[in-house]
Amino acid sequence: MEREKKSGKTIAILGPGGIGGFLAALFCRAGLKVSCIYASKEEAEKARETGLALESDKFGIIKSFPETCDFLNFEPDYLFVTVKAPFLKSALEKIRPENTRNSIVIPLLNGCEHIQIIRDYLGPCVAVGMIGGIEAKKISGNGVSANALNAHIKIASKDISDSALQGLLLLLNEAGIPTEIMENEEAVVWQKLARLNAIACATAATNMPISYARQNKEWREKIKECVREAVAVAKTQNVVNLDAEKIISEIDRVPEGQTTSMQRDLVAGNESELDAIPGAILRLGKKNGIPCPAIEYFLNCIKEKYGR
Repeated sequence: MEREKKSGKTIAILGPGGIGGFLAALFCRAGLKVSCIYASKEEAEKARETGLALESDKFGIIKSFPETCDFLNFEPDYLFVTVKAPFLKSALEKIRPENTRNSIVIPLLNGCEHIQIIRDYLGPCVAVGMIGGIEAKKISGNGVSANALNAHIKIASKDISDSALQGLLLLLNEAGIPTEIMENEEAVVWQKLARLNAIACATAATNMPISYARQNKEWREKIKECVREAVAVAKTQNVVNLDAEKIISEIDRVPEGQTTSMQRDLVAGNESELDAIPGAILRLGKKNGIPCPAIEYFLNCIKEKYGR
């Protein structure tokens, strides 16, 4: 039986792990109706019993009890997709496309290839998004730890009206996440991807926090080359305003102890975003005749280190 939509905005979160759990907690705190879609009925039932606990440097401790399910059986106003790229296709099977015809779908995945996959499945209802300035990790039980002092979101859409995007912006700002609407979807993706790719590759290749690679002359040079290659690939996607030197300076300001989820997943032997982040950039580079030797070097180092 489909749930009757109550007054106020309804939100569904596909993949309530680190970032998804962070968002769910803030939306619940703001008094919004939130449903978290889990991978299995067992996970959903367990989460329903324990609730969701967020521990954050910015927001403190938030305990909430969003609705939980293992299949989306109603039409939400907003659907946030926060699973990692390796799990995207199986996660989308938890949703009937007809249940998102009037929704706005906001993917917050890393990489660049997921957007078309989501549009092919759910249709042109996508507001391309990125979330930055946050390190969120799933912890014991149904908990999330988030360093989120600088957390922010950027969104853009070629298909969704300005007024609808303004409603999304207001929703996110009221939940406590500063949000900006941009004109270009590709710019939203690549402003983060060019930076994240270098950080994720460097931390994974060394299995050390980013400060280690920054302070090593040879690794630092690879980071710079990695950024410049990603910027060159981004230009083939009509992203012309990316400044490689500015991105490098942003990497220099990343906290010394910063690690990445790609690094942590590789160390743990879990599915990682290796294919979705450097792999996707290399595929686009090859397609458009842009050589990326530094990114290839990182990828080969990582594959050798972790046997992938």
